[in-house]
Amino acid sequence: MAMASASSLGFARFSYSLILPAMESTLRWNYQKLGTLNTVNALGYLFGAFTATTYSNRFGAKKTFGASIVLLAVMGLLSGASSNFSILITARTLSGVCGGVTFVVGGSLISASSSHLGHKASATASGIYYAGAGTGIVVSGIALRPLFAHFGQSHWQWGWFIMAFFCFLSAALTIPQTRHLLEPPRRSRKTSLKFPIRGLEPSIITSVLFGAGYISFITFLIAFLTAEGSGSSAIAWFWAMLGISAMITGPIWGRILARLKGGIGLAAVLFVASVGTAFTLLTRNFPILMISALLFGSSIMSVATSYTLLAQRNLEKHVVGSAIGVYTTAIAFGQIIGPISVGAISDTSHGVRLGIIASLIMLLAGTVVSLFQKDQIYRVAPAAEIKN
Repeated sequence: MAMASASSLGFARFSYSLILPAMESTLRWNYQKLGTLNTVNALGYLFGAFTATTYSNRFGAKKTFGASIVLLAVMGLLSGASSNFSILITARTLSGVCGGVTFVVGGSLISASSSHLGHKASATASGIYYAGAGTGIVVSGIALRPLFAHFGQSHWQWGWFIMAFFCFLSAALTIPQTRHLLEPPRRSRKTSLKFPIRGLEPSIITSVLFGAGYISFITFLIAFLTAEGSGSSAIAWFWAMLGISAMITGPIWGRILARLKGGIGLAAVLFVASVGTAFTLLTRNFPILMISALLFGSSIMSVATSYTLLAQRNLEKHVVGSAIGVYTTAIAFGQIIGPISVGAISDTSHGVRLGIIASLIMLLAGTVVSLFQKDQIYRVAPAAEIKN
């Protein structure tokens, strides 16, 4: 099931960073236009994540999962079928929708099937599922860098076709596995939950800044390294290290974050991401670039762990899910505004380096803001008990 995470995030989203330089070189589009493709993908992802439960309630989680991951692969084919901007906008938007549904419903299937095994086993299962995003990053790097190195940038469409192939392969591997998983309980509208945002503003603002900073960095990372003179081999190793770090550092971060209170854990993750980003600006030294990839990669999925723990400490169990939904929305909002704004900055005379600096500033700002988040327990009654 981890291949569902690899498809929705690694193949369908993060791989765009590898394809973007080829599209820029061949189509002669500016960075703002290229950033728009990631912005609409984030919009679609947000819509898909929020409507996933509705589809699951109506059609069942297993059927919804199967349909969404297959359609995700189809959208990959459509992304490579034309250089028409309108068609690409449509394909990237729908890819985001399908990716959001696949990721959320896949996670709910894992959660429902592992919850009876105990907290540690359930956490391990979820960790393996989310680590699939790192697998997608590694595989996309192994597949795409040689493609462009040997056949040239003009073959950007084949990049999308290859990612679509891996999405189809993921569908073939994961759909049969859902037969062995439990359907998550269906929720009625009456069970909607409310929780107080007041007091959690610093962590919510931090989530917006992280979403904008990290997705902008990933979107224009390969274009920046290429412009700065990094070779194809160095870039391939950088991308692979980033993915491997995202795969293996989750348990390490989990133990660290469990000991940190307030917004300190969130600040620690963003600070590490900031250091990783800064290293790419300072030097082309290969060992330093590997450290940069290791640091930044470790932070990609760890922010989710940070705000989940924050919600668990500060809110009662029945509203933690709603709180996580708000944090997810905040990150998605940042992902929407980040690529298009940083793309516009990169189109100035200072080039994409200034765009990477802008990403770093957003991550550093998030680090500072998160320090203002304090632990304070909110007690909220279930919606059924709230009187009008």
